[in-house]
Amino acid sequence: MSESDARFLKSHLDQEDSATFATDFGVHLAIKPFVKTVEYWLLPLLYALGLLSEGWLALAMLGAGPAARSLYTGSRIVQNSLRGKERPWTALVIGVIPVLGNFAFPIQLLRSSHKKEDDPARFLLYDGFARIGAGVPIWGGQDTLTEHRANRLADQIVRER
Repeated sequence: MSESDARFLKSHLDQEDSATFATDFGVHLAIKPFVKTVEYWLLPLLYALGLLSEGWLALAMLGAGPAARSLYTGSRIVQNSLRGKERPWTALVIGVIPVLGNFAFPIQLLRSSHKKEDDPARFLLYDGFARIGAGVPIWGGQDTLTEHRANRLADQIVRER
């Protein structure tokens, strides 16, 4: 990304909703190491100690990320309700979907924007989906069909708003 593109995106973050939802996106990313620690260390330990069955282990492994995102987003809904600000309902719904839930707040930002195009949200979505496409083992990689299809998925989200 060029320096001028970075300045342009930064200037658009000054809008109140953009700044708030971009920060919320950062929190969703910041809680990932905690969630991964629970998934990879605590849950297997509980299983090894016989405190979790296989079914509960699988359910907890699948639900840890969505649960953590939902707890945070739910607290933001309560906080915004008390302050009379827009509540991130879209982020709450998207947040329960594994993998896609990581982009709940960029999607919320895009949906909440009053302009036809919200450049920070679009950038976050396209960049995130491109990284997912590039990171797919075997078929993925930079400038592969997988990365391009991931970008098309982001494009569909952008057009759906």
